[in-house]
Amino acid sequence: MPMVNKNIKFFLNWFFGPALFIWLTSSLYYQIQNQPNVKQTLSSIQNQISGDQFYIIPVVFLLMILNWAVEAWKWKVLLAQMESVSWLKSMKGVLAGVAFAINTPNRVGEYGGRLLYVSDGHRLDAVSLSIAGSLSQLLITLWMGVGGIVYLWMFLPQQLPAFPQQMPLFWLQICLYMLIMTASVLTVLYFRISWLLRWIEKIPGISRYLQHLQVLENLHVTSLLRVFLLSLLRYGMFIIQYILMFELMQVTVSFWQAWWLTSVMFFVMAVIPSIALADLGIRGSVSVQIFGWFSQNTAGIIAVSVSMWLINLVIPALAGSLLVLGVRIFQQKEK
Repeated sequence: MPMVNKNIKFFLNWFFGPALFIWLTSSLYYQIQNQPNVKQTLSSIQNQISGDQFYIIPVVFLLMILNWAVEAWKWKVLLAQMESVSWLKSMKGVLAGVAFAINTPNRVGEYGGRLLYVSDGHRLDAVSLSIAGSLSQLLITLWMGVGGIVYLWMFLPQQLPAFPQQMPLFWLQICLYMLIMTASVLTVLYFRISWLLRWIEKIPGISRYLQHLQVLENLHVTSLLRVFLLSLLRYGMFIIQYILMFELMQVTVSFWQAWWLTSVMFFVMAVIPSIALADLGIRGSVSVQIFGWFSQNTAGIIAVSVSMWLINLVIPALAGSLLVLGVRIFQQKEK
């Protein structure tokens, strides 16, 4: 039996990474090839880069790199509850997570990708920490979504007389109140995770998994606040990317219109179940619906959605796929 286990570990260590790489890259290639707007978007960007706007694409790429660097820092802060990891190792885990996430519903595969760069004995515990990090990002999305809906409530009806018929203010008000309640409850639970664990303990049959949730009790409020602020920083960089791309693609919206409408778009995308590779059509439709209230440049709006999908998801996923080539699932040597 030990020899069988050793052979299985050898097989997984040396063939798992290449097999994953082939699956991930082939999935990415197939999906990109079947996206009807990708070639038009790249052509549009090439045509728009001229004069004073030449700097936008490099800045957007720089923000993408900084964004994932901050996410790696956030993951490093969370993992510090169990083990000390370098920023570089944390970055590898984050990129591997993106590669997995882009092929799975609601990006749940991100957890599995990150665990490849966590020590063998800590991987199940790390799932709980990863969920805590995702919750912090979701909270930012929800609260900024509140701001975006308030913006629509206060300014949009005055600018577009047809708006009340398209979305009655009564339903907008209901949506806003429900969103505030949900965000408030989740915020309290985030900063008081011990309360949530006490409730979970009462669920029948959960005791066997509870040990992997105990790591959350070690998360100090200071660490949770740091993770929350890092999530806010990431969100701000996402928004600035969109604002810059709207300028490049000549979508005529003001700074604050772009900021708050993008926040509403992020909120809508967060609540719609989808697969990251397949949500480009949904993302484009949502963008056109929301930004179409302020701009008639439908082609430009779609181009921004496609370019952000390529820059913020596809390129990091390709980088993560390359990293997966060298993954060794079992890190400890056989004795």
